[in-house]
Amino acid sequence: MLLALFFVIMTVCPHLANQFSPVLGMLLNIAALAVLILFGCHNPFMFNQSTLVLGYLLLYGYDVTGKSYQMRLVGMALGAALTCFVFYRNHKNRTYKRNLKDLIQEFDITSSRTKWQICQILCVPIVLCIAELCNMPRAMWAGIAAMSAILPFMEDMHYRVHKRIVGNIAGVICFTVLYFLLPSSIYAYIGILGGIGVGFSAQYGWQAVFNTFGALAIAAETYGLQGAVSLRVIQNVFGVVFALAFCVIFYWFMSKKEKSSVSW
Repeated sequence: MLLALFFVIMTVCPHLANQFSPVLGMLLNIAALAVLILFGCHNPFMFNQSTLVLGYLLLYGYDVTGKSYQMRLVGMALGAALTCFVFYRNHKNRTYKRNLKDLIQEFDITSSRTKWQICQILCVPIVLCIAELCNMPRAMWAGIAAMSAILPFMEDMHYRVHKRIVGNIAGVICFTVLYFLLPSSIYAYIGILGGIGVGFSAQYGWQAVFNTFGALAIAAETYGLQGAVSLRVIQNVFGVVFALAFCVIFYWFMSKKEKSSVSW
């Protein structure tokens, strides 16, 4: 049931949010991500957000209309049916210790998991909204950067932010070198190379490097090399730095509130 609901949310909500103003779209994105994260990302170390939230942001950033959206509806419906069938067939005889009610009851504002979930739910849509209000193209890049940087523990976040920034700069440099060395007829294959590189990368820093290839291969066709490179660096630095600052302030505020509650 939840899997089917996730597909419905990712099919409908990103498209609707694009029809609204940035602020109203932010509110819809917060509501949609709340369902995806609270019920689909219960264990942050399983990194389900890298599937659900990333998928949502990609559908948001690559919004389509008319016949293309109708085809997207068909594709998402078929994908949902196939995914739900496979999960039902493979897991129908398993006994689950938690149900939907348990997930709701385990929501605890003092736990690191719930704080992480709230940061994801609020920070990612806010980043998107600010980028759009500033008329920055490819706002989803900032949202994806923020999503990837938000982790339950601040030490891990500092590591992610550093590696994301350095990795993207390194990826931009590598992509630029390939862009000038290779003939224009095979530019599209640079993105495929990046996807292969991500698959073979065990460390987050290298994943950030190769992730840049695919994004720039698409954006360079629209904004040119210089525009795409500038957007990529600016959006990623903004996304991760804002996410880090947001979580630092949020965790500080929650710690003050918890200490105040204990003193009472």
